[in-house]
Amino acid sequence: MTGELQLHPLGITIGVLLGICIVLILVWMLKPKEFGKREVREAEMMMEVSEFGKILVPTLGTMFSERMVALASKIAKADLSKVYALFIVEVPMTLPADVPMPEIDVQGVVSLNRAKVIGKRFGVEIEGAIERSRFAGKSIVDFANNKDVDLIVLSTSVNERFGELSMGRTVDYVFRNARCDVIVEKPAVYLK
Repeated sequence: MTGELQLHPLGITIGVLLGICIVLILVWMLKPKEFGKREVREAEMMMEVSEFGKILVPTLGTMFSERMVALASKIAKADLSKVYALFIVEVPMTLPADVPMPEIDVQGVVSLNRAKVIGKRFGVEIEGAIERSRFAGKSIVDFANNKDVDLIVLSTSVNERFGELSMGRTVDYVFRNARCDVIVEKPAVYLK
């Protein structure tokens, strides 16, 4: 044996196939990722998130409502949006629709004034409104539709009802009927 290198056709075939596989793997790894329709739509949706021209915050004057006013104000400051604070006097079905409810009306004025103060802290002017209604959810959706609101920001408590978690009929109605984006916060206080 003189050390001659002998090439076998099977060895040549395996070597060529192995070389092709290595080249294909390198091309696949180094090729820039092309976005599909789903990724493009997700990117467009992320860009749309920051385009809220009008924001509605239903408020009750509670600490949780005021947190939502602060959140709406932060969003509005970033987007130069208009913010509406809405206090709804929910009139029970057992009373006439136009019954005077001065204590609740005063609570509404105080709540809206506090919302305006919170907005000013963020450099945002908040326009307040008080409405009377039999059902708050419908009033929120109607107000949002009439003002062409782009986002509704509200807070909720979570209750257990019939063994299921429930956010309440107002939030449920707004979720199902609003024609705009809705942000709902469930404060950690409600965790069990």
